[in-house]
Amino acid sequence: MLDGIFIGIPFALVALGFLFGFVRGLNRSILRIILVVVSLVGAFLLSHELSHLLLDLNIGERTVKEELIALVNSSDIPIPESVMNLIIAIFEIAVGVGTYFALFYLFKFVTWAIIFPVCKIFVRKGKPRRLWGGLVGVIQGLFISFVLVVPLSGMVYEVDKISKIEVDGHRLIEAEIIQDLDAYAESSTCKFYSDIGDWYFKMVTTVEFDDGKIVDITDVSDVVDSVVDLGNTAIKIDEHMSTMSSEESTPQEKLQAMKDLGDDFRHLEESIDGMGQVSKDIINEVVPTIKDMFYTEDDEHVEDSLNQFFDDFDVEKLDVSAAGDAMYGIATFIEKTDPEFENEEPVTEEEVNYIVDGISKNLYIVDLAVENGEVPQILDISGYEGLFEQAISSSEIDDFHKDELRQLFGLPIA
Repeated sequence: MLDGIFIGIPFALVALGFLFGFVRGLNRSILRIILVVVSLVGAFLLSHELSHLLLDLNIGERTVKEELIALVNSSDIPIPESVMNLIIAIFEIAVGVGTYFALFYLFKFVTWAIIFPVCKIFVRKGKPRRLWGGLVGVIQGLFISFVLVVPLSGMVYEVDKISKIEVDGHRLIEAEIIQDLDAYAESSTCKFYSDIGDWYFKMVTTVEFDDGKIVDITDVSDVVDSVVDLGNTAIKIDEHMSTMSSEESTPQEKLQAMKDLGDDFRHLEESIDGMGQVSKDIINEVVPTIKDMFYTEDDEHVEDSLNQFFDDFDVEKLDVSAAGDAMYGIATFIEKTDPEFENEEPVTEEEVNYIVDGISKNLYIVDLAVENGEVPQILDISGYEGLFEQAISSSEIDDFHKDELRQLFGLPIA
């Protein structure tokens, strides 16, 4: 359905452009396309300022922007400033795009209404050359199609991307129309518009934060996606670590938890690699404040080490690839050492180093495994204590975390 609409709009505009161009003739058509370009430039230059004026407009005792902030803060969950900036940015972009289109069509109407009487008096001299006028009208129709359809197509794609974000196994937006968005976002039509007009789409969907950071709608949706992805992965890590440390878990269940954890880390690495620098900078600002949405500073359920992880968070320092290798290394260790699995191959020093190195570079794994201040043993390394102790001793982490790793593998604390 949407695919047909986004194909039909350009055809309709081109057809109307030819018709009106044919009626106007060449001279008027050239003048008209010049006015269209002037209207576009004027709308772009003024839309940002006008959208800010609209947001600062007083309604009652507060501005529109203040009303929005109050509405979002009306929930029981405290919203940190960095998250609020993202919400405001999305609203500002929506207002900005709407203002841009409104100004564009307003200027088109006003400029032609002013110039039309002049055209009747001065421009109508000579042959109208209608076919050439129609050709210019076709060019105008293509131009207006680009101006109109590219941002709309891009917004549909970004809304679809946000709707696909899953929280606790459920899509963020679930509605029948989402199926149409999914189909269009994956269509060749959407890809075509993105290929030819991505630069223009980002230009008209850009806002500036109070701190001077400039972002576009793609940055915002990437941040929302990545932050939720980080949260979901943290929840999965916690669940998998519980399975791995539970005495009730079978070797098969522990093994599957390891592999699932490795997959989660690799998925997270793909998400991080796909971020732009602006997105990474915003995430580094947002993540440390997320814990404040759910915990207070004296909440006994948040360990000091986990608080430290949030406070020192830097998405570019996460070595999730090493974490994935560690999880798969543990899975391989289980397969080779547990009698439940028929595998007589010996565990190698390299495999042990993968395990220790991967976890030592991602100490939040240990932090998430901590229960009541204690680190549970997640692996029986009987017969390989020496390899693990050697790997831990030679790692570059501090002595405190070395002892946590020893507890994680059931080794005596040095």
